[in-house]
Amino acid sequence: DLDGSGRATVQAPGRSIPAGELPGKDLDLVYFALRLTLAEKAGAQTKLPVIIEDAFGGVIDLAKQGLFARMLKHIGTLTQVLHVIGAAQNPAQADAVLAV
Repeated sequence: DLDGSGRATVQAPGRSIPAGELPGKDLDLVYFALRLTLAEKAGAQTKLPVIIEDAFGGVIDLAKQGLFARMLKHIGTLTQVLHVIGAAQNPAQADAVLAV
């Protein structure tokens, strides 16, 4: 949730926590989720390509990578998504892979 002055809070079972009090890794996930939400909304209206560089590297643990890959896949139905990852990572959800 965002208040009128732009301060974010996240909902936990039975309580609300200011985003600034979250551990760094959780705050990174909130920031990434916000970016994906903006990309989804803007991509549907403007058809601008979305470029995401190494979203999985260090920010998203293995258990959540499938969920975020599906989210990127959904955004890809609205606009073009370019997800740049390292050669050692598995692009299993990708429609096309280009080695550079």
